[in-house]
Amino acid sequence: MVTVKRVLLLLVICGIVWFCLPKKENPYPRESFVVVGSPMTVYSWNPRDRSLLRISIPETVAAEGTHGYGTYSLAAFWRLGQIDKKDGSVLAESVSEALGIPVTGYIGAKTGVLTNDIFTFAHSISYLRGVFLTNMSLPAFMHFVWLLRVAKPAHIDDYDFTHNPGLIADDVVIADGSHQLILNPDRVDARLAHIFEDEAVRRETVTTAVYNTTEMQSLGSRVARLLSTLGVSVVYVGNDTQEVDACVVTGTKDALGKGSAKVIQSVLGCVLKEISEPDRADLTVRIGKSYAKRFIPN
Repeated sequence: MVTVKRVLLLLVICGIVWFCLPKKENPYPRESFVVVGSPMTVYSWNPRDRSLLRISIPETVAAEGTHGYGTYSLAAFWRLGQIDKKDGSVLAESVSEALGIPVTGYIGAKTGVLTNDIFTFAHSISYLRGVFLTNMSLPAFMHFVWLLRVAKPAHIDDYDFTHNPGLIADDVVIADGSHQLILNPDRVDARLAHIFEDEAVRRETVTTAVYNTTEMQSLGSRVARLLSTLGVSVVYVGNDTQEVDACVVTGTKDALGKGSAKVIQSVLGCVLKEISEPDRADLTVRIGKSYAKRFIPN
């Protein structure tokens, strides 16, 4: 027991140090990750205003998967990721597409059902024992323990669809005659409108055109939805016949210096390319093969 107490004390100290250390802020500041449980919970932390969003969705609700997985329940994506040795990336990317936001992290129990009240000092020991399947580092885990248990967010906004998932999902009759609730992007966007926007980017009103340079249909619309959710002003979506590999953002020197360009570069991993005169919009985003790989079976 003494050893456990010492470990917990050490972890608390690490959490305090991590919380207090200055950190380099990403252009898009939110950190979003999914906690696997019943229900599935997406946490999204904004360090700028110390606000936390918490979105709860029944694990039985389905969504369209990335990497060619088709439509499965959120719980099934977690299991499929483990079976195919992709850990939780299948679930995180599928949730990211369903909600139209960057979801980069995941944490869940390797076996059994994980309680959603995961960020406790007691669970820090479970983390060290390897109970969790996660891509969260120990300092990041302790940061959220410290944040939720001690420091407390300035405010927490809860979006709980556990008891009424029909607000964000369609009741679809599938091949065997049974019913399946499937996340509907339009309903999701209506219910979660503006909550993920970077206010500074939205106020810039820097116009953006998105071009799909691949043969994959709807890729441009997917990216446009993602950028719009973050506050980027997307005014045009189209196709371009000259295919690119990595994502490319073009614009004048002034436009590329704006927050919108930096957020697009950060979220999509784009290369910035300066031009002398703007085209259809202040910024032009060309999506290529590297982003399309997200939806190709592998």
